[in-house]
Amino acid sequence: FGFVSTLTFKLSENEDYSDSKIIATATGIEKGDTEVIFTINNETLDQYIELSTFYYSIYGTVESPMPVNVLALILKSKVGFTVKPLN
Repeated sequence: FGFVSTLTFKLSENEDYSDSKIIATATGIEKGDTEVIFTINNETLDQYIELSTFYYSIYGTVESPMPVNVLALILKSKVGFTVKPLN
């Protein structure tokens, strides 16, 4: 991933991204990095979890030419939940 320095992860309910939100960012990416960890913004994801289909895109700040024509991405994720008791 060393050809980019930052990445943003956007989610949208619509295919045209007219309502997209930046959900997470990754910064400090250096040459030779093979893994990127996104930091999730303080956003509520409930509206996307409830949908049967949603759209995502990843945008980056390019620092040098991409070394390959096609870049296969493997998305591995972990999710943590905060539960607040009802009053």
